[in-house]
Amino acid sequence: MPDALFERDGARFVPSELCRGPWSPEAQHGGPPAALLARSAERFEGGEEMQVARLTVELLRPVPLVPLTVAARWARPGRKV
Repeated sequence: MPDALFERDGARFVPSELCRGPWSPEAQHGGPPAALLARSAERFEGGEEMQVARLTVELLRPVPLVPLTVAARWARPGRKV
């Protein structure tokens, strides 16, 4: 049994068997990709002065059981949304 949900391979995150969901053998359970997004938000470069207060993830379709990449950018600078 793997120790981690994802193994990092360069810029990609390769899902382990722990990510497989109960509904389809080709799709992930929603928790692992949500955790990957949360951890990436916490580690976002340039966000050292910011703190994640809340994160909502809406999965509009199944997340395939394939290597994933995560990208982030500032929508706009400042303290107010």
